Amino acid sequence: MQRIIEDYADGRGLHLIASGLNRDNTPSPSPHDPEWNRHRAGGHGKWAKSAIRAILNNPRYTGFEIWNKQRKDEVVIDVEDVALGHITKQRSNDEGEWIWSADPTHEVLVSRELFDAAQAKFTKQGPTTRAPSQGRHYLLSGLLHCGVCGRRMQEPWNLGRAYYRCKFTDDYPAGDVEHPIASM
Repeated sequence: MQRIIEDYADGRGLHLIASGLNRDNTPSPSPHDPEWNRHRAGGHGKWAKSAIRAILNNPRYTGFEIWNKQRKDEVVIDVEDVALGHITKQRSNDEGEWIWSADPTHEVLVSRELFDAAQAKFTKQGPTTRAPSQGRHYLLSGLLHCGVCGRRMQEPWNLGRAYYRCKFTDDYPAGDVEHPIASM
């Protein structure tokens, strides 16, 4: 954890940090339920940018317990037809609303100063945004998994139709392994 947060605070990006951990054969977090993350079965999972981001954003590594990070809001399904009812949405609270324990409650893996330095860099970069889907429909979304690594196939849109491909080669160093591409 220390290395990840130090590297990020020193200016390295998520992909570069993940590549370095994989190059050094640093084990990635292992799943408790192999069916949930089939690509990690057998302990051969590689570090991903998403895992690095989750670690960088987890204040528990500072040794403190944090409460009130999230809340549940009830949202009306259709304002034109209130009789349809509502759904519950989980939302993140602003950091100012978090409640920190007065003293560390468990082992400190990263100093609060180093964690705050990494958070300052995240804040400076701003949030990432995703392009709108433009009404495209991906019939096999969430159903296809790569036959090589077991990860879900991604759905880029190209030349007017959906393509399904393994994104493993983009986010994780994979050596000489060829991953499939399919189109509809």
